[in-house]
Amino acid sequence: MGRGGDAREVDLVVIDGPPHAETEARIAVRAAGLVIVPMQPSALDRWATEATLGMVKAERRGALVVLNRVPPRSALPDRIAAELRQAGQAVALSRVGNRVALVYAMEAGEGVVESAAASLAAAEIRALAEEVRRTAGG
Repeated sequence: MGRGGDAREVDLVVIDGPPHAETEARIAVRAAGLVIVPMQPSALDRWATEATLGMVKAERRGALVVLNRVPPRSALPDRIAAELRQAGQAVALSRVGNRVALVYAMEAGEGVVESAAASLAAAEIRALAEEVRRTAGG
């Protein structure tokens, strides 16, 4: 992806915003080829994500739910993913764990691949990036 320019000149544009900013979210969804929806594996987060997934469906866009802040030893993420898939929602095979390296990277204003390249968190982000690239068709 190049820097600067407009979306027609680059391969990938990432727009990150709060889900409660509905007007901005709708504009971003309309412009998207694929909407990545991060979700913590919990019943409350699944419920809260329904509005975003509904918006994506209404705008006739594809969405990929990514389980984020996944606890290391729990059956809940598998159950939540299965429920989403059963409802017809695409769910990433890649998951992002609840990793301290991600917090440190954010505090430093860097990505975890930059700040802790050899970490498990960086490996998870690389795997997710590759899955998103494949899913988006690029």
